[in-house]
Formats: sequence, structure tokens, C-alpha cells
Amino acid sequence: MTYIKKIKYPICFLVLIFLCLLFPYSGDDWAWGSDIGIERLENWFDNYNGRYVGNLIVLALTRSNVLKSVVMAFVLTGIVYLIEKIIDKNWAFTFAAITLLLMPSQVFSQAVVWTSGFSNYSVSIFFTLIFIYYFLKKNPNDIKGIMNVLHMAIFLVLGVICTLIVEHLTIYSILLGAFALIFGFVKYRKMFLPYMGYFVGCIIGTIYMFSNTAYVSISNESDGYRTMAGSFMSLIKTAVINYGTEIYDGFFMSNVVLNIAFAFIGVLIYSDMKICLKNKTLVLCKTCLVIIVLYAVLSIIHFLISVLNINIMLIKVLEGGFTIVAGVALIAFLLIVSFTHKKVFIFSFYVLSILCLLAPLFVVTPVGGRCFMATYVLFIILLGEMIKLLSVKKKEALCQRKVVPGCKAVTAGCLAFFFMFFGTIYKADRERLENVKCKVEKGEKTIMIDELPFSSYIWCGNPIEGTIWAERYKMFYGLPDDIFLNIEK
Repeated sequence: MTYIKKIKYPICFLVLIFLCLLFPYSGDDWAWGSDIGIERLENWFDNYNGRYVGNLIVLALTRSNVLKSVVMAFVLTGIVYLIEKIIDKNWAFTFAAITLLLMPSQVFSQAVVWTSGFSNYSVSIFFTLIFIYYFLKKNPNDIKGIMNVLHMAIFLVLGVICTLIVEHLTIYSILLGAFALIFGFVKYRKMFLPYMGYFVGCIIGTIYMFSNTAYVSISNESDGYRTMAGSFMSLIKTAVINYGTEIYDGFFMSNVVLNIAFAFIGVLIYSDMKICLKNKTLVLCKTCLVIIVLYAVLSIIHFLISVLNINIMLIKVLEGGFTIVAGVALIAFLLIVSFTHKKVFIFSFYVLSILCLLAPLFVVTPVGGRCFMATYVLFIILLGEMIKLLSVKKKEALCQRKVVPGCKAVTAGCLAFFFMFFGTIYKADRERLENVKCKVEKGEKTIMIDELPFSSYIWCGNPIEGTIWAERYKMFYGLPDDIFLNIEK
């Protein structure tokens, strides 16, 4: 058993390298990997965005599939490792692996498979988790002398990195740094150098990011692609549109696995603690739990409806409304649970973190599944903290004899499925490119190409003529500008 624990992460890393090798370049990857990416670099991303760290990463990863796969595998393995260390339980490795593999397709396709999305959204939460782990699991009083100064320097650099990748993580990072500094002072009556270093690094990074002229263009509505609500009425309008088109579905409703898990664990926790709750609190707790369970059922129905491609506005309105009710119910249930088990701080920390990460997404456009990678990871950790509240007897039965072995089998099955799944995509992508090159050599100008299979897991994977994707596809692969790529559906 000890031997398996030692090799599980090297195995995870190697398996992910081979899986990530199968992920095709798509969408803006074609721009970053071509002369367009170099032009952006030469201009130091002026009037493009302030994601300097994320931009440099994607520039490198779009030039070598091997490098891309190694970095992806390292970051994803690192996220699993940090989740396990934060939850701090033997079962957390399997738990983290299975929940990450079963994330909604729109999040997985945009934040993991898509190199441009990965370089911003997966990398940013990986770096942020490093500080979260340090803040929650390390006693700052144990760090003394020269190590204190060294940690300050390390976390100053980390703070700068965390704020130069993606905007809503930038805002969260500076809030997290300020909170850690204040919390340390209130609890220990001391200003800890590592916390101070991280906070100062976040301030430096935030100032540098938002000094990019792109944000001036966004604020005065001259960007043409990205917008940010200015007036009160535009804020309300943007919030309603973003919630109705992306947030309620992409973040809440489509998280079928986590919704079911929250309901299931909630029922087990309730059965443990109901005897120690007062009547009014018991009724409130039971009501919240019923809503959480109903929402899990609704998310399953929503998944089936989406598979059938049924799109009815009334259904979307009802789902959006009930999502708000279910969100409030979950927060209320967690507060009751945290007070009962004296875990108020840890549950409040994750709930507030999730809300802080969601808030900016209500006032900017565009918003996509990639934006929910960070909140999805924090939801995984929050669920893990809930599992830790189960009684020892139930926890042992749940983790040792039933769920963990089952999760290991499901994880292995998911990996096998993904290898077959993305192997098919990889093969189709290679064959499509070879077909185009072959016909170009023959002098053909109009070339029929196939759509990539399983398009829901590939972000902008088809170079449709008349769009920027066709132009960038040709640049990336060194194809003539004058050919016409006709998608064969």
C-alpha cells in the first residue's frame, strides 16, 4: 500500500502526458502558434490583454505538442495533488481524480483540452491553490528566521504570477492576499511576512495587468469583442444575460456529478446530525436538503433534455430561478452544518471564495465554460470537506468498502474512454491536415474537409471558411492563403 502511494503521482503524470498528446490545437491556438502570436509578443501584448504570464505560456505550448503535454500533465497532476493535500485524507486522490475527469464537457473542452484556455484557466487555479494550501494548512508561527524571509520572497513572486493570468483570478488573488494578512493579524496579532509578500505581489501584478491599454478599450466600449458593464442599468442587463446564457447552466446546472454528490453527502450528514438540532433549525435544514436533492434531480433532467437538444425558454427561466433557490439552500445548509460541527471558518472560506470568483463574471463579456474551472475546483474541495464531517462509521463504510473502490474503477473507465475518445479526434485531425496538404500539392483550390468528431469536447476545432479560424488554421500549418476550405458535414 505504501509503495502504491509513492508511485501514484508519477503514474498519474505519465498517463496524463499520453492523454494530453492527443488533445488537438484549435481556435486561438492556431493564432498563438503562428506569426500572430509573435506579433503579439513583439508588441508586448499591448491593447490585447494583461495576461502576461498566461500569454507567454500559451506562446510556448503552441510550438511543441510534447512540451504542451508535459506542462498540461504537470499542472493537472499538481491540481490533484493540492486538492488531496488540502482535504488531507487518504481517499482524496481518487476523489479529486474522478471529479476532475467528470467535469462538464464545456469546462473540460475550454479549460483543459484547449491549449489557450488551459494556459489561463487551469494554470491560474493551480498557482492559486498553492497559496490556499499554505494559508489553510501551514501555521505561520512555525516559519521563522531566514525561512520567513525566503517564504516572503517566494510568495511575492507567486502573487505576481497569480495576478497576471486571468482577470477574475486576479481580483480573487488580491482579495485572498488581503484576507490572509488581516486574518493572521486578528488571530495571532502579528503581520506575517509570507502573507505580506503574497499580498504585495498581488498588488504589483494587478497594477501591471490593468495598466494594459486593452482595459481602457474595454471600459470605453471600443474593444469590439470584450465588454464590461458601466452604468447601473447596463450592469443589471449584462448580469441577467450572463446568468441566463452561461452562468446558471455552465456552472450550476451542468455539474450533474457534483450536484448528485452534494445531495447524497448532504443526506448522510443530515442523518448524523438531526438528533442534535433544535426544532426550527431541523425544519430549515430539512427544507434546504429537500431543495438540494430536487436540484440534483433537475440537473439530471436538464442533462437529458440537452442531449435531446430541446430548447424551450420557459424551461430555461424555471431552471435559472430554481438554481438561485438551490444556491441559497446549499449555503444555508452548509452554515447549519458548519455551526453544528464547529467548522464555520473553513466552509465560509470556500463559499465566499466561490462567490468572489463568480461575481466578476456577471459584469463582463464574453463568459464561457472555461471561466468556471476555478470555481469547479473549489466546489470539489468544499464537497471533500463535507465528506470529512461524516461519522467515522459511515465514513469508513463510504470510503473504504464501497465508494473508493468504485471510484477507482470509474476513474480507470473514464481514462480508457478518454484515450479512445481523444484518440479518435487526434486521428481525424491528423488525417484532415494530411488530406489538405495532399490536395494543395495537387494544385486544388477548393478542398472539402471533415468536421472533427465529438465537437462538444473541442473548442472551435473546425476552420470554417469566412471566419478567422480558417485564416489562422492556414497560418498555423503553413497552408496557402488562397485555398478554400469547405466543411463537409
